[in-house]
Amino acid sequence: MTDKQKERLAHIRRVAPKVVDIFERVYTTDGRGRIGDMVRAKCLDCCGYKRVEAAACQVETCALYKANPYRKAMLRRQARKEMEL
Repeated sequence: MTDKQKERLAHIRRVAPKVVDIFERVYTTDGRGRIGDMVRAKCLDCCGYKRVEAAACQVETCALYKANPYRKAMLRRQARKEMEL
């Protein structure tokens, strides 16, 4: 893990301790980590480490827009609710 990654982890521990595990997995795998964790980390990074913000992402021009796991989960929950009605 690089010094910059260590600094970033320390920052994330302070501001968003609930998501630090995702970044730890990405930073400690030497590039062999799960792609899903990498996408999660980037989406959280872009949205201020807030899962709700990542789920509400509207940036269709983002290369990761269709892969955003938080948005996908929100869409699944909405579909389930509509089926219950």
